[in-house]
Amino acid sequence: MKFEFHMALPSHELIYYYQGNINQIEVTCFNGQRLWINARHFRQFVSIEGIYGRFQLITNEQGSFVSLIKF
Repeated sequence: MKFEFHMALPSHELIYYYQGNINQIEVTCFNGQRLWINARHFRQFVSIEGIYGRFQLITNEQGSFVSLIKF
């Protein structure tokens, strides 16, 4: 399954992840569906400003993570 969403998470909010206070990030897809994604899947997309961009999450039929792509 494919889920597309826009992410705008400034670096000062990412501090909660690095402190160990959160491990999941809630996103709202373009179709209105809300998902919780393990924050570790966003590591490769973190910049000094935070995480910004349009993403596509791909899951298998059971809903397990397959990949996360930034457009």
